[in-house]
Amino acid sequence: MRLGLYGGTANNCYVFAHAFAQSGISVRFIRDRSDSFSFSQPVWEDNRFTQSYKDVSASASFPWEWWSRKEVEVKWRPPDWLLDPMRSEPVHESPKPLRSSFWIAKYILGGHCRATVLEMMQACDALIVCGVEAAILASVAGKPYGIWPHGGDIRLAAGLHPVPRRFWRWPSHFALVHTIRRAYKRAVWVGTHDPKGIGAHIGDISRLLTKVNFRHVPIPISTQSRPVQDERRTRLIKLLAELGHNSPERQHVGFVPSRMDFSWKGQDRLLDAMAGLTDRSRPHLIFSGWGRDYSEAKRIVQEKGLAQCVTFLQVSLSKPLLCEMFSACDFAVDQFHAGTYGTAMVEAMACGLPVIMWIDEEVYENRGWESPPVINCRTTADIAKALIRITSNSLDLEEAGRLSQAWVARVHNPEVVLANVLEFFKC
Repeated sequence: MRLGLYGGTANNCYVFAHAFAQSGISVRFIRDRSDSFSFSQPVWEDNRFTQSYKDVSASASFPWEWWSRKEVEVKWRPPDWLLDPMRSEPVHESPKPLRSSFWIAKYILGGHCRATVLEMMQACDALIVCGVEAAILASVAGKPYGIWPHGGDIRLAAGLHPVPRRFWRWPSHFALVHTIRRAYKRAVWVGTHDPKGIGAHIGDISRLLTKVNFRHVPIPISTQSRPVQDERRTRLIKLLAELGHNSPERQHVGFVPSRMDFSWKGQDRLLDAMAGLTDRSRPHLIFSGWGRDYSEAKRIVQEKGLAQCVTFLQVSLSKPLLCEMFSACDFAVDQFHAGTYGTAMVEAMACGLPVIMWIDEEVYENRGWESPPVINCRTTADIAKALIRITSNSLDLEEAGRLSQAWVARVHNPEVVLANVLEFFKC
């Protein structure tokens, strides 16, 4: 079977493609030229480099020549199973979408490379897609397909995106919602490792999409060897020096990799917890220095006297560098709002890193899924207690890290995940 994958957001399909290729499955990853955001580029997944936060924020509107230069600069070599619709021969005759309509035909012709992508999809035996455009194209390609949503796409299908204020935009909005919802219903399966269906704090989104075959499909990730504590600190000193920062003097160092967004991530609770501790009880925290609440976070740090125990990175780290940071720190901090986890948390735990975050264990139990063994916190008081346990050494971080890796090996094991996905296509 030749498996096609399409959808750039956060490189989710690219991660699946790598795993399938390594397992010996014939794959064709179709590069998503509708998404130029940094975190959605294959080079971001494969090569070691940094990017300014200014460029990250602006990258969604970068011309493709910018990325071509960057790929040459960092010596990126695309895998031989990657197909690029911008580099292929032009489609002289439009591919024939099945179950077509005037709106679908207009949609295909109105988007950059959509006709070429559809032609590439039709050359595959089955598809895995991620994103709005990807799901719509897969639904008319005439091939069995599964959808691995990233969030905004499934929320649009569930009708949770706000209706445009200008009434003349309503027809196109409702046509898009109708088409993406139909794509979800036609999918062989819709998979995620989020028991809320990527509903986050909205709640269980799967209840809003009837006649959709939801499946448990964790993203396939392998565990990495965990350095001992002294080696971790040596690596951290070297990595921070490379990034232009001094090494933290405190015994325990935590990494907060996600964007600064208080409403979605809740880092304000983390900062409030740090401020409520005595100086001796505080670990050192390394934050990503971007997001809509970045300036407010810096103000809080200065106002509450936390400058000596907080570092804001000045650049964004590509995936290899991000994993190096995971391997060099003592713990990570994720979110305190959604109650579920994303890819970054799995990657941290795969490196043996304990994670402080909120997991709504009840929703996992209701699904019959194993929840991740995190340091479970939701409130400022919970977070403060966890930090005190870490700095007082009453919490065994090494054992917590081993539990994290064992869970990843059980739940996100590529061999198990990929075998299940292939079985879903047979049903």
